[in-house]
Amino acid sequence: MNKLIVKTGIILFSLLAAWACTTSEEDVTGSIYGKVTDAQNGGVIQGATVTLTPGGLSRTTGSDGTYEFLNVEAQQYQVQAQKTDYVTNTKSVNVLVGNAASADIALTPVKKDAPSPSPPPH
Repeated sequence: MNKLIVKTGIILFSLLAAWACTTSEEDVTGSIYGKVTDAQNGGVIQGATVTLTPGGLSRTTGSDGTYEFLNVEAQQYQVQAQKTDYVTNTKSVNVLVGNAASADIALTPVKKDAPSPSPPPH
């Protein structure tokens, strides 16, 4: 009887171990990367804030204008870039499982109002 219990235990343990190896958690994430540039001259924009919706994650671009969001859930996102003295811009990107989606964004400098002319002297 004891041998039967031991053999049954070994078989059950082996089956459980084999099942655990085949049902590992599936990867359901991807990533988003990109570069934020000046729309007028193509220069990189350092220090821009890039926000991901949904999720509310944000990153700040590096000295080379790049940013990256790793291990984000595979779905559609809005990527918004903003920086003082530039018009905020948003881009839609679709993240697929196991893939990196590119989302480069160009920002247009805010038009500065021309100074009003001085009134003519009297």
